[in-house]
Amino acid sequence: MKRQLVMFLALAATLAATAYLALQPEDDGSSVAMAVPLKRVAASVPVAAPAAARPEPVARAPWTALTPTALQAWAPPPPPTPPPRKALAAPPVDPATLVEAPKPGPPAFPYRWIGRLEQEGASIALLDGPQRSLGVQAGQVLDGQWRVERITHDRIELVWLPTGELLALDSR
Repeated sequence: MKRQLVMFLALAATLAATAYLALQPEDDGSSVAMAVPLKRVAASVPVAAPAAARPEPVARAPWTALTPTALQAWAPPPPPTPPPRKALAAPPVDPATLVEAPKPGPPAFPYRWIGRLEQEGASIALLDGPQRSLGVQAGQVLDGQWRVERITHDRIELVWLPTGELLALDSR
């Protein structure tokens, strides 16, 4: 309740001050400068100042040339020099303990064997891959990595060309 009374009194004081100022006689403008809104000019139409109001260009001396030390003051500092590297000596290796790393095996064959066809005495294997399906014959190269060696009624033999390893796909 007290809060409402304070708000009501503040409103009444604001209204009284507004009415007081509105009822005051007009001033001639000599004592206080008042802001008077000017007519707005379209923003797209440039207004040129009268020629008499424009200042004349003043001749001035050219800039002095900077000395090399003054130019260096504006350059970024050079990066810090890295600490010297310590030479790391490899531990001695016993040749008898060296083991050859195993050769990587062929990756998973990217196609699935979905069937076989006999056409004019030649076997054609039908393969389904993630992007295409195709029919292949013995001796054909797939994707530049696999060569079809032999197609039988229940098996396809492929050679992975990078290592020459043989891979066999059996029918389901």
